[in-house]
Amino acid sequence: GGGGGGRGGGGAIGPTAVLHGHEDQVLGMHAYGETLASCSADGTVQLWSLADGLPLRRWRWHAYCVQCDERRCLTGGEGADPIRLYDWHDGAQLAALHDAEAPQGICTALQRAGATVAASNSDRASPLRTWDLATGALTDRFLLPSFCAGVRCLQLHGHELVAGCGNGWVVLCDLRSGRWERKVALPEMVNTLEWRGDMLLTGGDDGVVRLSDVGTFATISGHRVGRCVFAARFDRTRIYAGCDNGEVRVFDYSSRPESAHAVG
Repeated sequence: GGGGGGRGGGGAIGPTAVLHGHEDQVLGMHAYGETLASCSADGTVQLWSLADGLPLRRWRWHAYCVQCDERRCLTGGEGADPIRLYDWHDGAQLAALHDAEAPQGICTALQRAGATVAASNSDRASPLRTWDLATGALTDRFLLPSFCAGVRCLQLHGHELVAGCGNGWVVLCDLRSGRWERKVALPEMVNTLEWRGDMLLTGGDDGVVRLSDVGTFATISGHRVGRCVFAARFDRTRIYAGCDNGEVRVFDYSSRPESAHAVG
């Protein structure tokens, strides 16, 4: 076996790959299958193969958020800049999703589910907006409730949208009625969330990742990371937390009891 090792040996687990290509900080990433899209402050969007770590395409598209699938790439920019849809294979722009009432700030969250695209901006007075990707039409603007200090992350889930706010609230919006509900208040800014099945994972500036029951929002499993969490995902047994010091910490929640247990 090789050197290094886990905690017992005092070492750290290194990255399995380092993808070189950007010349400034990475602002956003999204993976789809074996493809990773990243956007950077250097004014480029890069597509990578996760199978071998090799670059696939590099385009000079200015973006703060990015989402990709096997052929297309969505980017979110700043202010009046529209949400743009590209063919990342040949660089052709396929659509531009405009809003006549241009928001302030930068795009903080961008998500597509089917034909619906949702985006939020850093300015707390800017509404959350949705478009129909098939027609390019703006379908709605959802003014943020007074208890929400700006949306930092979001996820579409059928006719609902869950969002994490700058002041710690996790809120739910019914896209049919525009009605917002406060679900749970976390101590600090919510930077990341994932809704899968009947469970919701959140992480933020308080340094804790929480897996909650969507029906009751009671904590199923909580883990104190001790660092700001900027990205978090989970599978059937583990929680992955990406921290402000560059570490990804892994927690096993598979042996959790049926009732909620305290953050440890």
